[in-house]
Amino acid sequence: MTVGGMAGDVGLYLIGRYATAFLFRHRWVDPARLEWMEAYFQSHAVKTVFISRFLPGARTVTNTAAGAIKYPMPRFILLLFLAAVVQSMLFLQLGVFIGEKILPYLHEPWMRFALFGVTVLALLLAHQAFVRRRKRAPFPPPSPAR
Repeated sequence: MTVGGMAGDVGLYLIGRYATAFLFRHRWVDPARLEWMEAYFQSHAVKTVFISRFLPGARTVTNTAAGAIKYPMPRFILLLFLAAVVQSMLFLQLGVFIGEKILPYLHEPWMRFALFGVTVLALLLAHQAFVRRRKRAPFPPPSPAR
């Protein structure tokens, strides 16, 4: 699990490292933004790598940005390894907890139905909340045609 997660992260780092000229050429990345990322990484690299490990989608941005600013690869791989080990240990402990504390309750058929019902109810309530929020949010005015 640790090595597999790191392989994708190193691949993103390499994409960022070797695709920067392409991104500049097509004006997809602003050079000033890249300078800001470099300054940010100089003071917050450890925190950024560790936090991005647990936020969906954040690893793509973080690892690609680290490559784009040419953050030292050995240091980056060490940070990735430490973050991946922490994540692996947490996931393994979570698996043990679920296996020991939650799965025994699911041997009873009525508990399976109750869990299914609670899950469906939670999903419906979340969907309803998102629909309400979307209806309340005002749409931005249309931009004038040029």
